[in-house]
Amino acid sequence: MTLVSYRNFQLVRITVVAALLMLSGSAWAAQDGIVAKVNGRAITEADVRLAEAEIAADLAQHPAATRRRVIVEFLIQNELFAEAAVKQKVNSSAIFKQPTHYWDRRNLRDAFFNEKIRDQVSDAEARTYYDAQLKNFSGNEEVRASHILVRTEDKAKEIFELIAHDGSFTDLARQHSQDSNSRAKGGDLGYFGRGHLAPAMEKAAFGTPVGEVALPVRSQLGWHVIKVVDKRTRQAPAFEAVKDRIRTRLMHDRARTLTDLLREKAQIEYLDPSLRQ
Repeated sequence: MTLVSYRNFQLVRITVVAALLMLSGSAWAAQDGIVAKVNGRAITEADVRLAEAEIAADLAQHPAATRRRVIVEFLIQNELFAEAAVKQKVNSSAIFKQPTHYWDRRNLRDAFFNEKIRDQVSDAEARTYYDAQLKNFSGNEEVRASHILVRTEDKAKEIFELIAHDGSFTDLARQHSQDSNSRAKGGDLGYFGRGHLAPAMEKAAFGTPVGEVALPVRSQLGWHVIKVVDKRTRQAPAFEAVKDRIRTRLMHDRARTLTDLLREKAQIEYLDPSLRQ
């Protein structure tokens, strides 16, 4: 299938999906795993699951009953087009044969990946990984601070004195700070951990008690008057919040290891001169 014809197919598919979304279909009762038939050819629950995985993004905002109806209609259209293609011998054309080998190999790859990698990474294995990482998690100290950036030390000292005599830090930041990103927010930098600010700023922020203003410090940008608003220790995320990311990480590691083993046993030749370089 050429790029143009593929895009046309995608456009037809999306158009059909959009039209069917206006239907108020109800869930179809499946008998023996068959949800519909087209000219005697069965559409099964397995077909529904595969199609749902393909077009789920198009249907994410719609109710489950409507999604199911649209998926079945998509499969019916798929069968109608496929049957018409066979009758008109499209399956014998060069356009059809060109991507067939690729998709055959891709389907084999996906089946292998699902059986040998994805399905082998269990929630229990993910939990074990999580617990091991949790033992090494000591919590990271974070500071929330505001600052006023000015060009000279004299100006920084002047602002520091104004704050010391009950001047509003927020108002002074909006009037004098040269930091366009934080000025409108009264100098608020939000929460940050170590390694996110210039060393002198970081030392002042982490070394000053909450609610107090540090003596002016200098960075490459200029002079800073820093007020510490809050401090906290970042907690480890709950297992359920990171389970999917952990499983993805473990699947990636397993796939990489398996790929390395298979490459060691394979004979791989790069025939393109640019790739050989």
